[in-house]
Parts: sequence; C-alpha cells; structure tokens
Amino acid sequence: MLHVPYKGSGPSMTAVLGGEVQVLFENISAAVPNVKAGRLRPIAVTSMTRSAPLPDVPTLNEAGLPGFEVLAWFSMFAPAATPKDVIGRLNAEFVKALRDPAVQANLNSRGLEPRPMAPEEFTAIWRKDAEKYAAIVKKAKISID
Repeated sequence: MLHVPYKGSGPSMTAVLGGEVQVLFENISAAVPNVKAGRLRPIAVTSMTRSAPLPDVPTLNEAGLPGFEVLAWFSMFAPAATPKDVIGRLNAEFVKALRDPAVQANLNSRGLEPRPMAPEEFTAIWRKDAEKYAAIVKKAKISID
C-alpha cells in the first residue's frame, strides 16, 4: 500500500470515491453517510467493539489484527487556569446537551456515539492516548522535517 497524504477528510473522501485511491482510513462520521448511500464499502472499524451505525462491519481486531484500536474523539478543552467550578459547570451543560434525545439522534445519524463523561475520566483517556502515540512515534523514529 502506498500512503497518499491529503489535507483532511474532504479531499481524501473525494479521492476514494473518484477512484484516485483504492482505500482510506477515515473517521466514521465522514464515512457513514457514504456507506449508507452505497458509495463506500466498509471493510473494518478501528474500535475494539463494533460500531452501532455499522453493526455488520467487523473490527480490525476481529479481522486478524489483535489489539488494534484507534479511536477518534471530540472533546471540549479550556485554558489550564480555568477554575474547577467553571469546568464543572461547562461539563454539566455539555453532558446535559449530549443526553438530549434530539442531539443523540443527530450525532448517531452521523455515525457518532456520544459518551458523556466527567473531566477526570476524559483526562485519563487523553493521557492514555498521548502515551500510546508517543510510544509509537518513538519506536518508529518519526520526526518532523
């Protein structure tokens, strides 16, 4: 496989749909509409569990790459000096919005699965991902040119 870098989902999706490239790794939210429209065929998802919007699509773990997991997440961040009570209030409102059935339906239709959580819980996920990818960068000797 030849890696072809694109500047975002739009150009890479256009390239695969137009036959310029044969395969791509894409965020599920960008892929689901094209899968549902029959323009894109999913091969596998990169989570450890199957995706609710694509329940018949196996995980890469199931497809023979044990332990493979790459998740895309979206979150809110605030400056480090933001008072804890303000963070708590922002989080409470964000969680409230994510639990709204209309918001959930909208996100689910885009292939997104909201997982509202406490700031500490997300911080643990963020740190785990940072450590995981730092180890990959170090092992592969990746550097910025």
